[in-house]
Amino acid sequence: FASLPDTDKDGVPNPLDDFPDDRKYSKDSEPVSGYERDYVPDEIDPDRDGDGYTDNSQIPGVVNNDPDTTLLKPDPFNIKTADDKDQFAFCFDIGYPVVNSSAFKLILYSQAARFGDHGGWGFTIPGFLAKFAFINFYGEHRIFNEKFIPEYYNQTYELERATFMQDSTGALIPVAKKQKLMAINKRLQGFVVGADFNIGNLVIFGAEYQNMAKGAFKFKTFRSSLDLNTEFIPKVNSAGAYYYQMNVNKLFEKSEGTIMGYKFEYEIASGAFLILDYRTTYRDMNGDGKISGDEETIRTTNIQTAFKF
Repeated sequence: FASLPDTDKDGVPNPLDDFPDDRKYSKDSEPVSGYERDYVPDEIDPDRDGDGYTDNSQIPGVVNNDPDTTLLKPDPFNIKTADDKDQFAFCFDIGYPVVNSSAFKLILYSQAARFGDHGGWGFTIPGFLAKFAFINFYGEHRIFNEKFIPEYYNQTYELERATFMQDSTGALIPVAKKQKLMAINKRLQGFVVGADFNIGNLVIFGAEYQNMAKGAFKFKTFRSSLDLNTEFIPKVNSAGAYYYQMNVNKLFEKSEGTIMGYKFEYEIASGAFLILDYRTTYRDMNGDGKISGDEETIRTTNIQTAFKF
C-alpha cells in the first residue's frame, strides 16, 4: 500500500484523509452525519458530528436524526495497520537447445511459478524460442490455476500494487494487487507470443501478446517497444519508446495497468549520462473503475544522471 499518495506520511492515503497535510489528524465526521463540515478534526472537536449537541451530552451510537446519539464516520484505512502488505513468489525453468548453429537457433523450454502463501500456480508447457536472421520469436502455451497471474512484479507493478475501489456503499477503499489475486476463481489456459526485429541494424522493434481466457474472464497483455541503434549517433547512448498494458480484460483502454512513454540517454561527459524518461500513467482516484479527466492521467518527466564505469 505504500505506493498510495500520502502527503503527511500518517499512514492514511490522501483520498481518505480529511486532513492530508497534517499528520496529527485524519478524520472529520460532519459530512457522514449530514451536517456541514466544520474542518475541525474529530480528535479536538467537542461536537464531532456537527449536530449542535456536544458529544459529552449524548449517548454514543450510530442512529440517524437522534439528538441523543453521536454519529461518527469509521476510522479511515491506515497503511500501518493494514493486512495483506507482503507477497512473494518463486519459480524455476528448464530449457534445451534443440538447434544451435550460427544461422538458426531453437530452444525448447518449460517454466513454472507459485505464490508462497496461498498456493496459486502457473506453468508453461511447451515454450520455444527461435532465432534466425534478424528475428527472435517465441511462443508459449500457458496454464494457470486459481489465484494466479503471470509476471506479478512487472513493468506496471508500482501502478497496480495498490489501487482504489468503491465498496457496496460507494465508499472509497484501497485494494492491494494481492487482494485482487485472491479473487481470481477461474482456471485459465491460453498462449503468449512475441518477437523482436532488428531492421537494418538501425531500429529494433519488439512486441508481445498474451491471451488467457475462461468464458468472459480474460487476462490480456500487450507490450511493444521501439529502440534506435545509437552506435552511429554521437553522444546518444540509447533512445526508444514503449507501451505496456498488462493482464487486462480489454486491451487499448486506459487502465492502471497501462504505461507509455519514451526514454533518451545522452553522454554529457566520459562515463556520465543524462537520462530523460517521459511517461504517461493512470490512477483511478475515485474508484469507479474508469479512467477519466486530467486528474486521473499522470504525466511524469524523470531526469537522472548516471555514471558508468
